[in-house]
Amino acid sequence: MGMVPILEDDEGFVPDSSVICAYLERLHPQVLVYPDNPQDYAKALFLEEYVDTAVSNAVGPIFRERFVKPRAHGETGDENVVRETKDNVLPPVFDYLENLLGNRPTLFDAFSVADAALGSTLTTLLLAEERVDETKWPRLAAYHMCVLKRPSVQASLPEWLSVPS
Repeated sequence: MGMVPILEDDEGFVPDSSVICAYLERLHPQVLVYPDNPQDYAKALFLEEYVDTAVSNAVGPIFRERFVKPRAHGETGDENVVRETKDNVLPPVFDYLENLLGNRPTLFDAFSVADAALGSTLTTLLLAEERVDETKWPRLAAYHMCVLKRPSVQASLPEWLSVPS
């Protein structure tokens, strides 16, 4: 299907991050990534989908122009696309997330699939030498810093990536 990421284990291949998370939770039910509470479970599913669509569509052009084109294709990215995205596409999406977050370090009582989705998508901004503007979205920027400090996230970041402190 050409989907990324993909997990390979003894049983075969499992494509797509959402499917992988659900699969791993079934294999290791002692480590929940979906909230127990039915209302929070539904909200986590929605937020994961929101990240996969709205947030990815808002961050994707910046990542493509600043990271993919130069590194994968040897092309110069279009800074007009980056500027247009930052000025017009990101603000309503990041405004929504800013209002949703409050001052919590995670979206729910514990780190969830929604946090993994949002945190990893926000981290693609760092790969594109961009970050959440803490003057416009202070809670979202603080949330992203909390995600970046998680040991599991630290272990997965490339050594060359400069993580803001």
